[in-house]
Amino acid sequence: PALDDAGRRAMLAEAAGVHQRVDALADRESAALVLARDALCTSVLAGPRTAPLDLVGLGLPAHGCGAYPFGRGPCCAGRPDGGSRPFAGRAGSGSAPPRYNHGMATPGSIGSQACERLPAVSAAQRAAIAAGPATLETHAALLVELPFVHAVETQAPRAAANLGGSARVVAWNVERGRHVDETARLLSASGADLALLSELDHGMARSGQQHVTRALARHLGFGYAFAVEFLELGLGGPDERAALPPDAENDVGYHGNAILSRTPLLRPAVVRLGDDAAWFDGARGERRVGGRVAVLAQVELAGAPVTAAAVHLESHGDPDQRASQMTALLDALDAYDRRAPVVIGGDLNTFSLALGQVSDRDAVAAALRADPERWRHPERHEPLFALVEARGYRWRAANVAGESTHRHATGSGSARGQLKLDWLLVRGLAASEPAVLEAAHPTTGEALSDHEPVAATFALRG
Repeated sequence: PALDDAGRRAMLAEAAGVHQRVDALADRESAALVLARDALCTSVLAGPRTAPLDLVGLGLPAHGCGAYPFGRGPCCAGRPDGGSRPFAGRAGSGSAPPRYNHGMATPGSIGSQACERLPAVSAAQRAAIAAGPATLETHAALLVELPFVHAVETQAPRAAANLGGSARVVAWNVERGRHVDETARLLSASGADLALLSELDHGMARSGQQHVTRALARHLGFGYAFAVEFLELGLGGPDERAALPPDAENDVGYHGNAILSRTPLLRPAVVRLGDDAAWFDGARGERRVGGRVAVLAQVELAGAPVTAAAVHLESHGDPDQRASQMTALLDALDAYDRRAPVVIGGDLNTFSLALGQVSDRDAVAAALRADPERWRHPERHEPLFALVEARGYRWRAANVAGESTHRHATGSGSARGQLKLDWLLVRGLAASEPAVLEAAHPTTGEALSDHEPVAATFALRG
């Protein structure tokens, strides 16, 4: 029989509990448990297909991607094998089956619906979601039904390169990607073999409706893997809205992370780092569906697989939340391939304080009296660094100690700030030649982003 909203919410909670219990078993048992878990959760959530919390009334189809375990559905190209098997670790990797959730978006869940083009959410559907209830239950249900949640858009490089035994890696938050040409020139000049990027728009009015990842890849001749952090229900933050005409609309409304590579990307996947729904109700100045993610893929160095992760941790969180999100990522990386070397790069938002404290003059003054160097050395105050080190990751040789990665506008262009927010982390590889690059237009000095790129060379150990 059809259920009311309270009944659907109860079943959603029950399905989440099933995920958690079976995930614990799947760390030790076979991939069949993952298949059974997703089949059960899909059955619970699908029910008689009066969509949870009346998602049909929000303009969504009655049979969204959430009804099709392992990518078997109309929304996405799915796995190369047609989606008939759960995603397991690399042969001989010693990896347990990952938390592969096409019906849920629990922290650390891995999705690998590989697509040539991401499925879109129509303008009418976005408008209906924005006009609907801004509740935690609605947001949770949307993450079950929306087609982008576990999808990764991929494209091969123009001419595949052999990287040998080392690679130059750049990590950069490109702040929407408004300056595609200059961003591509900077990446090219950096000598990057692999770029781990965050804050890339796709079909947003504020960045000229460009698919920024695809445009950068085309400039560079690179391949890419792109996944969505947020479906933007509006035009962006207050300043971005003010800069646009009153009738502006987004063509697509996606915002996310990407890996760009001059060599083929293998086994692309997206890790969802948690869903606190805190962006959904607009209290932070804009309305969004989704949450922070990491994009994963593997490249080959001298024939050996190396895992890369492009990550963006929550900007409005605190050190404990960032550590929690990092834990979800590290757990997912172990499930993805426990034995392969790993490079993690991205905007970790290591303010050393909660964002609310950063805007509090008294709190900042007290913090700087206690440690005048905390902006440039946040590792002393962010628990995620002790956490990653305990899991076998290192950062000292891969980053320039005490060098800011923040850029801000000035009256005559832009300048490097004080905050160190962006990092490269490594496990099982030798790191050398760390650098912080300048994200400034070469002639005008205008900031290309509010973050500087960070770079290092990573090589297989002899």
